[in-house]
Amino acid sequence: MIQLFNQTFADSEGTDEGKVIGRLASEIFASTENDDLFVFIAMEEDKIVGSILFTRLTFESDKTAFLMAPVAVATQIQGKGIGQALIQFGLDTLKQQDIELAFTYGDPNFYSNEDNSDYIN
Repeated sequence: MIQLFNQTFADSEGTDEGKVIGRLASEIFASTENDDLFVFIAMEEDKIVGSILFTRLTFESDKTAFLMAPVAVATQIQGKGIGQALIQFGLDTLKQQDIELAFTYGDPNFYSNEDNSDYIN
């Protein structure tokens, strides 16, 4: 998964950004408690081609919230709806777990569609 984040962001934002996002994902895995992390992947045959992470946000509120980031789909298969499917599956799973708020880092319009725009804040 780390390689997917690294390569996807390197392809779109440059090598340095790919390394930053790869390190971010690695640090999230290493430092986040299991109850504070949701990880979803998309597979094609035996290869991970997409991934999305949701990490718990803690702030002064009685609401349960998670942050959606990073999200990556292998460059060569982007545009096939894999990212949207991962996002929708992730948001549906959070809703089933009674998670009340989901935020994204970045432009919400990039991640939203008619099905999930009500859940991304």
